[in-house]
Amino acid sequence: MPRGDGLLLWTRPLADGDTAVLAVNRGDSPHAATLTGAELALPATAAAGGYRATDLWTGTITTSADGALPLTLAPHAAALLRLTPAGLTPAGRDVRRVPQAQD
Repeated sequence: MPRGDGLLLWTRPLADGDTAVLAVNRGDSPHAATLTGAELALPATAAAGGYRATDLWTGTITTSADGALPLTLAPHAAALLRLTPAGLTPAGRDVRRVPQAQD
């Protein structure tokens, strides 16, 4: 969905309750924005309780307690984020259930 400031923004709910976000700066200069929970199509409870944003290309993690996500993109750059509600792990909730290698 295009915004009036040259930033393109797409969101998609994921099967485990997380949200995928793709942001693209179509402009010729760096772009700083603060994205809101409503704009990111987050459920009201997730936006109010905060979430963890993981940049899937860099691994950088940003947390938000109030549903606002600051984002800065270089000219013609993009960011792909995975948003996880606060208190849950990005990988699917319970890290103790990771399968062990078999001999």
